[in-house]
Amino acid sequence: MLINCFLKQKLSYNQIEYYSNTVFLLISSYILFTNHYNIHYDFSIHIMKYYICLDLLFIPYSKFDMILHHIFTIIAINYIESNDIDLSTNYFALSQLYNLETTNIFLGLMVYLK
Repeated sequence: MLINCFLKQKLSYNQIEYYSNTVFLLISSYILFTNHYNIHYDFSIHIMKYYICLDLLFIPYSKFDMILHHIFTIIAINYIESNDIDLSTNYFALSQLYNLETTNIFLGLMVYLK
């Protein structure tokens, strides 16, 4: 995990997995809500970006596919932000990204179902 580069006492993923998935479930639920009702796109994209940046610090290096997924999502969000795309009128691309993220609710629930 990247966070271990900054800490004296190293963390293991098992120590933070429950908390990480709880926050993940809350963020995914909010994204599902905003996508279903077509509201708060300007705010939710920032929440998603900051969550993904923070979550990158806690992903184990063995989950390389998840790291790439986070990096590509950040790139897509940066593209939207850098081109000043009005999300209230052009929400289709972000809606497709959010549809992908709504499937992650099931990943967040796996901790509770174990």
